[in-house]
Order: sequence, then structure tokens, then C-alpha cells
Amino acid sequence: MASRPKVYLFGGELLSIAEVQISGNNATSNGGALYSSGTRAVQLDSLEMSSNSALGAGGAMFSSNGLNITINNVEMNDNIGGSGGALSVSNISDMMSISVANMTGNSAKGSGGAVFASNVGSLLLSSLNVSGNVATQDGGAVFAFGGQRLTITRVYISGNSASGSGGSVYSSGVLDAIVNHLNMSDNSALGSGGAIYYADGNSLTLSDVEVNENSALGFGGAVRERCYDI
Repeated sequence: MASRPKVYLFGGELLSIAEVQISGNNATSNGGALYSSGTRAVQLDSLEMSSNSALGAGGAMFSSNGLNITINNVEMNDNIGGSGGALSVSNISDMMSISVANMTGNSAKGSGGAVFASNVGSLLLSSLNVSGNVATQDGGAVFAFGGQRLTITRVYISGNSASGSGGSVYSSGVLDAIVNHLNMSDNSALGSGGAIYYADGNSLTLSDVEVNENSALGFGGAVRERCYDI
């Protein structure tokens, strides 16, 4: 018998969840713990979403076709998914922000060991610990495809690995990527970009970034970029 996520929502103006533990759930499709589609705004605050699994996308959470997503003060650990070991989002027209969170020990059978984001207008990751995540394809910690801007600030990213490219972060088709106040260490990729792989965008901006002891079998033990400006 097919199993669904604990929270399952189509449409609506707002999904707001606070101070809840959602752990040990599984889904045979998308979103091991939480699934939303067509919901205009999603707000999560002070949650623990751990040890969930999905055969499809988003081991803990899947969300698509909305306006904005705000995630604050969450624990997303030890989840397993197809694309997006912890979290998979797609077609979010305005913004998704994740702040003050631990995302550790998640694994994806596809891309995005912790986070998989496709066609998100603006993606902001701030004040996070993103460590020990694994992707069978690209983006050991974070995979971003399409969208206007990716901003990663004040994040500790360590010990993530990808069997493809981007040991910690893989970005393709995002117009502008800004990475500042980061520590990226001990990440690895069997492809290119041991820490960061950035391709097919306008600019990659790095400032106040420590990039130590990352490795790649392909190009760029630390950073591999294929764009117009860096």
C-alpha cells in the first residue's frame, strides 16, 4: 500500500507549522513528512524533521508551485530522498529562505544531499550548519537549478560529498550567486568542484570565504566555474 506524507496539502493561501516534531515518516512518492503543491506561502518555524524518507523527491519535505517559503530554526537530519535528501522545492516564483538550521546526515539518491531547488526566484541560505550530507549525483549539500539569485551567507559547510560535481554546492542556470562569510571544508566530488560548482550563470561572487581541504577528481579541487564573471 502506498504511504503518504504526514502533512499533505494542495492549494491554499498559507501553510504554517511551528514547534512540532515530525520524524520517522515515509512516502512512496514525494515528501517523506510534508508535501505541499500550489500553496501560496509556506512558513515553518522551530521544527524537527528527522529520519524521514521518500522514494521520490524530498526526504523530509517537498513543495512546488508556490510564491514563497520561509524556514526558520529547524533541524533536518538523517533524511533520505530521491532528489533533495531533506528538502526538495520547485517553481517557487518569489523567494525561499532557510535560516538558523541544522541539516546534517541527509542523503539523496539523485542530486542535492540536503537541499534540491529548481526554478526558485531567489534562494537564501543563512546561519546554517550543513554537514555530512551525500548525493549520488550533483550537489553534496545544495543543488540549485534556474532562478534569479542564490545567496549563501554565514554557513558552515563541511564533510559533504557528491558522486557527480559540486561536493557541497552545485549551481546551474542561476543568474547570480553570492557566497560570503562561509567556511567550506572537507567536501569532495568525484566530478568537478570539490566545494562549489557554478555554471551557466552571469556571475559568481565570493567574499570572506574559507575553503580548505576540499577535493575533486575533475576540475577545481575547491571551485569550478563556467560563467561570464567571477
